[in-house]
Amino acid sequence: MTIEGSYSGTRDIQEYLGCIQYKAGSSFLDDKESHMLLSKGLVYGVGILLDLLPDSRDAIRRYRGWLMSTRIIDVLDLGNLLKRCDMFLKNYLELFHRDKKVMTLEQFKRALREDTACWGFISTMNTTIGSYLSSPSPDQFRILNTWFNFFRRLNVPGLNLEHQMEEEYVAFEDGIIEEQDENLIVEMESIFYDWFRDFTLESFTPKHGPGSVSGTSGRLPLVFKYTLMKRDVLLDYIKKDIGQLHEWSPLPFEFGECRTSELVCVPKSIITNRTISREPASLMYFQQAYASCIVRHVHSHPYLRRIIDFSNQQLSQDMAREGSIRGKFATIDLSAASDSVSFDLVKRLLKRLPLLRRGVIATRSTHTILPSGRVLKLKKFAPMGSALCFPIETIIFALCCEVARRRCGIGTYRVYGDDIIIDSRIVDTLSGILNTLRFKVNVTKSFRNVLPRGNFREACGGEYLDGINVAPFRLPRKFKGENRLTNCHPDSIASYISLANTAFDAYLLHTRYLILKDLESAYVGFQSLPFSDDGKKGIKTFSYCCTNWRLKRRFDGLTNRKSCTFQMQYFENGSTILGNCEACSKFAKNTGVELSCTDSMSYHVEKVRLFEWLKQRSRQTVTVCQSSTIESITELENSAIGICPQRAVMRVRWR
Repeated sequence: MTIEGSYSGTRDIQEYLGCIQYKAGSSFLDDKESHMLLSKGLVYGVGILLDLLPDSRDAIRRYRGWLMSTRIIDVLDLGNLLKRCDMFLKNYLELFHRDKKVMTLEQFKRALREDTACWGFISTMNTTIGSYLSSPSPDQFRILNTWFNFFRRLNVPGLNLEHQMEEEYVAFEDGIIEEQDENLIVEMESIFYDWFRDFTLESFTPKHGPGSVSGTSGRLPLVFKYTLMKRDVLLDYIKKDIGQLHEWSPLPFEFGECRTSELVCVPKSIITNRTISREPASLMYFQQAYASCIVRHVHSHPYLRRIIDFSNQQLSQDMAREGSIRGKFATIDLSAASDSVSFDLVKRLLKRLPLLRRGVIATRSTHTILPSGRVLKLKKFAPMGSALCFPIETIIFALCCEVARRRCGIGTYRVYGDDIIIDSRIVDTLSGILNTLRFKVNVTKSFRNVLPRGNFREACGGEYLDGINVAPFRLPRKFKGENRLTNCHPDSIASYISLANTAFDAYLLHTRYLILKDLESAYVGFQSLPFSDDGKKGIKTFSYCCTNWRLKRRFDGLTNRKSCTFQMQYFENGSTILGNCEACSKFAKNTGVELSCTDSMSYHVEKVRLFEWLKQRSRQTVTVCQSSTIESITELENSAIGICPQRAVMRVRWR
């Protein structure tokens, strides 16, 4: 079947989807966005079947038959079914190769205990499932892995899981036990001190993060984040290390409450959300500086840089691939790892490191506001969203691995966040240490089997079976699948292009064709999008057919940063800001603080701009002095320094 023919063959499936209703539990998803996104995902399933299966006619017939006979699809039911199938797929290998047990298709169905209406989605792969059960191979694994996972990360707008996530968050917080094994803590504290005894605050530079902060929504301009910064007695405690706080900000710090974060839910999969925190502006400002110092110390340490690299996940993926060949390394997955690191544990491990201890305690939020409005006191060290959460949890899990290595006297390991890869010979010792510290090992997602063949390993997004990359193609969480796009929707256009390029890299050409056809019908400027053979700009394609002959003029750029309205008006007109602006209105709506575009506000903007320029200049001075390509400081002064960015907008420029 040709690609064009396969696209025309999806029209009848789109008609079937128009008659299907979607629900989550007992609630129907009536919003158009959810219906459109789920329908697009199911349509792309046709392209995936055509790409994955050498003879896809029977699979497509089953797929169409299921859609024709289905009137209601429960999204949570389908998501849970796919999750169980994925877990079975990856854990069946040990059952087959070690225990020599072969299952039939009927036994597979009974093992999943499924009588759901969504089983038709899985039955599309009956032939492949039967072959995999009788004789697992990497090719069949990759096909099933893609089919079970391509749909699972969709972010359905009408699916509200906040109440469920809040209940789980509170239950987990209440279950944190602060009592620890004293001997183990002493052993870990000694190693921590040995690793960080030379820690310094050299090049300490606070900065605001790109995300939103507590008490607001959306990404605020930089100047408004400075106006929200407050201090308290505990934050003043770090003055002995970094000097007066006002020296690190262009605007004065007001004295007030600054230790309450805000819990929000973000998509993780089609059936679950992830909880993260919007940190207070002043705490996040200094958290970024301490996190940068920690990262710099780790990367310069002669031993730590061999086991931790915060800038490169590929090293963990390579180690996972090596572990899948003969089972030399095991991959360990932890449940709610960041939420499991207690504040008491961090304090005890940093007992002899006062410089670092003062910093992480003084910049920690102590309470969080739940979506229901309830204020909860935190037992954990830091929630996801804190700049210190990731580096501290990485170091703590590395400490656990180091204790296991020293106790056994053998082995090596690598840690990236909660992704742990360690020598299979000492994984039992590590599991015991993690359990002692109340970290919960996710057994179904941890892979430690050592077999002549059939070893699966998963780390940092890389999935390998017998050394072969079997990672699935997935529809990403950011994909919205909008039907109408203009230059004011740069993120949605970029998500279409990124998805098409990912499908191209996975050699899913039918799927890529369906994605590009949808983009062409949704975006009137599709003809202005360039093609390239590397995907750095525009749509990736084969080098021998890469041509931009349709473009009227030479392509120069796609994206540009849009500064907030008042800032543009101020600098274009010289002295004062003209009238009220959209950014001030948005700030007042999000925070309840009224701001007007007056000379006073103009003064704040100018101070922030100068402060950020000086901070940028201090970081680049060494580069200016050492680089032969920059001849004078004037060139640095004229470089673009974006302040107060709001969002990216699409812009096509021609010459």
